[in-house]
Amino acid sequence: PKPISERTYDVVLFGVMSAERVRLKKALIEQYPNLTVLMETNTNIKYITDAYMEAKVCVIVHSHSRISAGEYHRISDFAKFGCVPVVETIADTDIGVSFLTECAGVVSADLDELLPSIIRVLQDEIHFDDMQVRIDWWDDGVEWSTLLNRTFPALPTG
Repeated sequence: PKPISERTYDVVLFGVMSAERVRLKKALIEQYPNLTVLMETNTNIKYITDAYMEAKVCVIVHSHSRISAGEYHRISDFAKFGCVPVVETIADTDIGVSFLTECAGVVSADLDELLPSIIRVLQDEIHFDDMQVRIDWWDDGVEWSTLLNRTFPALPTG
């Protein structure tokens, strides 16, 4: 993947532009005018893929409900390109948050903390150092049986 320092976009989000997503985009642009922000509805796969390859941070904001499962399909779409996933907190914390944070480098925050979390990632750049490890983890494939057995204790027998 392209080195972070050479990427075109600071922040990328694709999806239906819900009120929360519009507010985040507006806040990013108004408060941080030097950032390059691409947040829009688009279904062109090549355009989206090219943008993810050029992104430092990829964002997920739930589209409908604050209490929502992880949008794993979105994370798996962009994680392989090495952008740091900053996602709105998900409801499935037992599996979702712990393994995504540990293995995929996901930064999770409540909706009102997404903006500061994005800025911290961009300023601190701490999550950029292990980009190749995250990419390798996705390329190797998620071993669900190992992951689930590690996450949940074994059921008693007998």
